[in-house]
Amino acid sequence: MFGGLECVAADLDGTLLGPDGLPGEADRAAVRALSAAGIRVIAVTGRHPHIAEWPVRLAGCHPAAICMNGAAVYDFAAGAYRAVEYMPGEEAYRACRLLDRLGAPYAAYA
Repeated sequence: MFGGLECVAADLDGTLLGPDGLPGEADRAAVRALSAAGIRVIAVTGRHPHIAEWPVRLAGCHPAAICMNGAAVYDFAAGAYRAVEYMPGEEAYRACRLLDRLGAPYAAYA
């Protein structure tokens, strides 16, 4: 039915989650259908894992999620990071200063 598809990555905010911060029934049904077909639905978000856990579980996604704008893969079932990409402090500081000067929105986790 899904042509050999093994995994679907879906953004949380504005995709799986509506303006109210909750997944709609159609979104939950789609996640259930994909999961029943053996396809993992992985949440992808800019959120920190501790803020992402509740909506990931509510949407019915796979218990591992790509968080912090791709900087970490967190496994909610194990309560552990599976992969983390750290940026050295001085480099992060320079990046934040540049983004500030550009007026660009950003999130930094320390």
